Amino acid sequence: MALRLLTKLPELSQADNAKDLTITALQTPSRLSEWASLLKAMKQHDLALINCGAPELIKVCFARWLLFGRCAQIVSLDTVLPIPKTNNLKQRLKLGVVRWLFNQPKLFIEYFRRTEGYTKHYGIPAENLVTFPLR
Repeated sequence: MALRLLTKLPELSQADNAKDLTITALQTPSRLSEWASLLKAMKQHDLALINCGAPELIKVCFARWLLFGRCAQIVSLDTVLPIPKTNNLKQRLKLGVVRWLFNQPKLFIEYFRRTEGYTKHYGIPAENLVTFPLR
């Protein structure tokens, strides 16, 4: 059975001729009417690979939550997350929602060693973080 991959990584489209791999371009919604197509795509694929885009990652995590986890597993690749601001109630609530959504990805793959902020600020479990330092 072929692995069905949902991603925006253009380099992977060249590997589309690989045996047992089907790659589909990820279309993240910018309007409410586009959410149905993301939900459908999440149900039809085995894995969603999100590269560098924190807003895309949040949307895909929300879609996975809406589908009760009965859809593609999420892998985040090289997502750089800033130290969150928590000066007011709105920022603290937003961070709480993001922390909750970041329980959805199966794996966070990062190209840097220092990931303790991901665990401290965003609540990402250390066992879900894999690092491949480039230096």
